[in-house]
Amino acid sequence: MNIRIPSRIKRAAKILFTPIPRSYPLPAFLEEDSSRESLLQRIKTTPASGAAHRELGDYYAKRDVFVSAIAEYRTALAFARTTTTVRSLANAYRAGGYSALAAEATACLIPPQFVAATATKSATVGSDDEIVLHSLDATRYQRLRATATRIKELYRGKTLRVLDVGGGDGALCLFLPEAEYVLAEPTTNGLTCDMALPETSFDVVVACHVLEHIPADARDGFLSQLCRKSRGQVLILGPFAVKADDDELAHRLVYEITKAGWAAEHIASELPTIESVKAFAERKGLPVTVTANGNAAAVFWMIFASYFAGMSGLGPELDRITRFFNAHLSHQMTNPLQPNDFIVELCVGGTLVQEGTVR
Repeated sequence: MNIRIPSRIKRAAKILFTPIPRSYPLPAFLEEDSSRESLLQRIKTTPASGAAHRELGDYYAKRDVFVSAIAEYRTALAFARTTTTVRSLANAYRAGGYSALAAEATACLIPPQFVAATATKSATVGSDDEIVLHSLDATRYQRLRATATRIKELYRGKTLRVLDVGGGDGALCLFLPEAEYVLAEPTTNGLTCDMALPETSFDVVVACHVLEHIPADARDGFLSQLCRKSRGQVLILGPFAVKADDDELAHRLVYEITKAGWAAEHIASELPTIESVKAFAERKGLPVTVTANGNAAAVFWMIFASYFAGMSGLGPELDRITRFFNAHLSHQMTNPLQPNDFIVELCVGGTLVQEGTVR
């Protein structure tokens, strides 16, 4: 059976550090905005400019795109910590519904004698932030939570610096509120991993559901770029080819019914294999750990539930189901015998924490 791959996807597949198709795209009214393009060009010229990232955060905040605004303010603070940016971050947290995070950010602006009272208050509203996060697409919530959980396991109680490569709107930062966070996402802030960000300057470099969208002959180069930015771990979470025939049949069915761009790319580019990443690690002399994550059967049905809910106008009903699933069932989702994806860790420096399934 032949599937017609849209030309725009074929063009994107030729680019090494391509923006991946998103199930959570930026609002259409932003795509052709000349003001936004000007801000992106400024960041491309000066990628480590805290001021440039703060201005882009202001742009998103004024248009109520709060997750992207928060990610940009967090990125700005990783490069230059200023009172103005902290205040803007607190406002974006509050406007986005993250009251506990807003209180913590605000506490940084208040004289010390008032911090304790603020901290006590924020402890009672922490669950409100979780409620907002539970509205994320269930498959996305699961993988972001899994990524953040593993990072916290690696760096218990330590201040760490995270580079999120291909992180879409930057929602991972909401799961890592204590980290210094930098987003490198062409569609959101113009940054790519190969830009002039300081090398070996990040404790963890993350690529969550990105590697499968890189053309097969460019994946080693992409992995090398990730490794050059890290002084600790490179953490790759995504689908890998396990049962090739089943994988292709599932992606073809998803594409035929939903016309999802990511499914077309999975078919065109082919999923990476764990063996190929292990071979890369061996050539570089890097320890590697692989852990099964997610549940392929559950994700398969979630994709179609989301699609048909949208087609039938049942968005509010889907939102209720999604919130319930994320709050009560997501942590039970992994099936090692039929995972949806894997967490692959490359230890660039330091000691690798051996947890999970080593393959």
